[in-house]
Amino acid sequence: MQSWHVNAQSPLVAQWTFASSDSLHWLPAQVPGSVHLDLMREGVIPDPFLSTHEHDVQWVETKDWVYLAHFDAQADWMSHAHVTFDFKGLDTYATVTLNGHPLLEADNMHRSWQVDVRPWIQATDNVMTVHFTSAIKAGLAAKADHALPVPCSNEPGDPNDRISPYLRKAQYHHGWDWSPRLLTSGIWRQIVVTPWSTRRITGHRWTRLHLTADSAAYKLTLSTEGQGPLPPWSLGMPGAEVHTTAIPHERLVTWQSPQRWWPNNLGEAHRYPYEIQMAEQRIRGHVGLRSIQWHLPSESSQAMHVTVNGIPVFAMGANVIPADFFASRARAKQKALLIDAAKANMNMLRVWGGAVYPNKAFYQTCDSLGLMIWQDFMFACTMVPTNQAMHDNILKEAVEQVQRASLHPSVVLYCGNNESLTGWFKWGWQDAYQLNNADSLALWKAYDKVFHHLLPDAVAAQSDLSYWSSSPSASPGRLANAESGDQHAWDVWFNQAPLDSYKENPGRFVSEYGMQSLPSMPLIEAMNPDVTQWNSSTMDLAHRQRSFMPWLAAGMDGFRMMKHYQQKMGLQAKNFQEEVRHSQLVQGVALTTAIESHRRNKPQTMGSLYWQLNDVWPTVSWSTINHDGSWKLAQHLVKDAFKPCVVSLNLANDSIHVHVIADRRLAARGELRLTWTDVNGKSYWSSITPASLQASDNLQLISLSRKGHQAGEVLQASWHENGNLVDQSRLVIPIR
Repeated sequence: MQSWHVNAQSPLVAQWTFASSDSLHWLPAQVPGSVHLDLMREGVIPDPFLSTHEHDVQWVETKDWVYLAHFDAQADWMSHAHVTFDFKGLDTYATVTLNGHPLLEADNMHRSWQVDVRPWIQATDNVMTVHFTSAIKAGLAAKADHALPVPCSNEPGDPNDRISPYLRKAQYHHGWDWSPRLLTSGIWRQIVVTPWSTRRITGHRWTRLHLTADSAAYKLTLSTEGQGPLPPWSLGMPGAEVHTTAIPHERLVTWQSPQRWWPNNLGEAHRYPYEIQMAEQRIRGHVGLRSIQWHLPSESSQAMHVTVNGIPVFAMGANVIPADFFASRARAKQKALLIDAAKANMNMLRVWGGAVYPNKAFYQTCDSLGLMIWQDFMFACTMVPTNQAMHDNILKEAVEQVQRASLHPSVVLYCGNNESLTGWFKWGWQDAYQLNNADSLALWKAYDKVFHHLLPDAVAAQSDLSYWSSSPSASPGRLANAESGDQHAWDVWFNQAPLDSYKENPGRFVSEYGMQSLPSMPLIEAMNPDVTQWNSSTMDLAHRQRSFMPWLAAGMDGFRMMKHYQQKMGLQAKNFQEEVRHSQLVQGVALTTAIESHRRNKPQTMGSLYWQLNDVWPTVSWSTINHDGSWKLAQHLVKDAFKPCVVSLNLANDSIHVHVIADRRLAARGELRLTWTDVNGKSYWSSITPASLQASDNLQLISLSRKGHQAGEVLQASWHENGNLVDQSRLVIPIR
């Protein structure tokens, strides 16, 4: 529930070089970073984002890579009994030595690794090597050691050659339908150095004891390592009272009339600053006071929604993936991306499970913007190995990530995986991987152990948040349906369903749905500056289309699907630039049709998170924000659809239903104004209807008959409060 830093820590400052292990031709390196970026910087490989160069750099994944650091000890290191090196991120199989002494062996990109290097550190001329084994080699070796094939999807190639389930590495690195395949290696997050002597703080946790509008009480608990008694320590917190307790490593903190943390558009995302000091160590941060309660399917209810500070909240937002394929470049882009999400009236983002756990700055920005985070664990479209060593590795990963993320008020839910349950029961994995009954039972037992026991136990032990085992699902172990739990609504797009199908039983909490669009023209033109005439079959663009639907028709791909929906809307592009605009318009209409359907179905439906907010590279995808941060047309349209108060018109058979929908904290009185105009734009009928709108109302104020109205006539509706326009909408009567 807070953000923090420790001033006794500092990043390792070193001169870095790197080389392939079979050449040892040393070149300058940047850390944090990745081998692909270092090779690009030195001109060894082309930019894989340009043209079709992704194919030209696949050899990189077959090599082992060595990173070499030369550094001197800082002035205060040698005067302390301990010097802890904290490797925040090693991708993925790494062996680390310091001055010839082995330090650690890493096998999980999603964990950090700590080691006390004081016995081997020198005042000057330290040499540290980090040897990365090829992920291909490591994955094939792990696969060979595993008794059973472990199913997965989205990794290209023969199912029997897939290795991603055996690695704790970002799955999108293996390729996805919106991502290149770049199995990179490297020191992808900082190496942090902490000198200390007797005892140090390794972490802390805030636990909510009591929270109302009138008062609040929280407990702060320190975690430490070292020997001897706990040194004296202090907690400074303006605006609160701090009390000691009988437990030395705890403090009780109380507030009168506390300012609570609220999601975007429901109030201020307030946070209280604080400072912890123990000996030379000082931790500064912010704590957000809020209560979170998820109403999840049970024997007495099929609902799925979140309550914040006692108020039911309709979740509005999107699924988010890294802001760039390469983490060191994503860091520079993510803040602007999150600000854009808040500007678009979103209050929740789902951190999708096939990527990486976000860094602290990501969570801090979400804290400040009031963006709630649905946090997937990093499993997507895959089963898990059956061996105990992998389960132990996963547990350590889960404990660390829950401890880290739960310190932020923005994080509100943990989810075990993305679509793994769906894949097991619906995607034919048993046949594709030739699994017999005994094999299937063993793999299901591993799934059950990890997602129904290990992960929820880690969440319960380290936080007070809820856990959802798989997205989508009706309940733990039960396939998704429209009556319970969350849904991925992909009949539009993957089954070519009409957009109006979004209106049919939209579900309880829709955590994925989407429509592809082309990136904006400047991004397309930058893919290859030598191309002067672009179309969807231009190699540099066609190379990026990774959505294929052979079950619908031979050769059916995303380009053909986009044109199908454009034709259904009567759009016929005269040139490629117009085709780009049409694709983004159809995407916006599809998303807003879904969003309005979800909001009109409130409180039955209480969440609408579309796929996807952004891209990891310039490509053809379901994103509403281009890779360069510019908005597609759809982003502007969803901004309007997510406004706290909207007017929504629904044509159903021969009736037009007029809804005014609010997702706010305050009630208001207003008036609904309706106007009919004929095909010539002349107004011939109007009405004004006063109404009271409660804070989270979904009011169907009026129903009108379509009968007697010609195709092309327009119904205009607007909602006004205190004489000011709040929202407006229009409906054009279609041709029957």
